[in-house]
Amino acid sequence: TVGGMLLFGKEPQRHLPHTGIHMVNVNGNRKESVTVKGNLIEMLEKTVEILDLMLKYTPFPKGVYQEAIANALVHRDYFDTSRQITLFISSKRIEITNPGASTEGDRKEGASRERNPSRRNMWLYDRLTVIDTQNRFRESGIGLIHMKKALQGKGRIKILNSKKNNLFKLIII
Repeated sequence: TVGGMLLFGKEPQRHLPHTGIHMVNVNGNRKESVTVKGNLIEMLEKTVEILDLMLKYTPFPKGVYQEAIANALVHRDYFDTSRQITLFISSKRIEITNPGASTEGDRKEGASRERNPSRRNMWLYDRLTVIDTQNRFRESGIGLIHMKKALQGKGRIKILNSKKNNLFKLIII
């Protein structure tokens, strides 16, 4: 199954090219891009490792962007084969866009207040909570609440949810 490939595959992107994470780093006039590949746990770890290097001089706590990426991986619409999860990184912001509008509709506050959210990929989420030895997916569902608390005094989060375009964007400013 697609879920099995995403969890246990060596490089699922060979068969599912839309499942990678495309990162664009804008640093002054320089623009670098990289596509992260691997199973879901590998992509989370590689992406956070790259962000740690890019963001070491910013006020954004590691836990905030790690949570945001974990949420994007588990909540994305894997049936949308037209695009990958995309990260746009600059010294002032991180934008994480994933295919799949929030199942909570277009309410901005709905996703951050929901304590028992509906999950698009329940089977995937269930398996991730078991195989992730660092428990990065276990608290998923109240992740936005944790991110907002961690950013107090250091930044804020903006959420854009478009059912029309089937996109969810989280901006850390």
